[in-house]
Amino acid sequence: MDFKVIWSDAAIADLREICSYIARDDPEPALRMGNGLLDHVRILARFPFIGAGQQRVLSCYQTALRSCSPCLRVGCVR
Repeated sequence: MDFKVIWSDAAIADLREICSYIARDDPEPALRMGNGLLDHVRILARFPFIGAGQQRVLSCYQTALRSCSPCLRVGCVR
């Protein structure tokens, strides 16, 4: 069963802003980057425990949330 990835409004706005910034110089890399990120999120939804051990990921995630305010925040729920 896939997990559902919930995008916050701020995360969507950040992704649009990042892609728009990249597209100023060249739209093609912006499109590739945006689609690549969405592809990785789809993989994350399908395999949420892929990669580093859970405890390490949770620790890094908590550290990242404390250290950056308007960063991309994507939450997963079952």
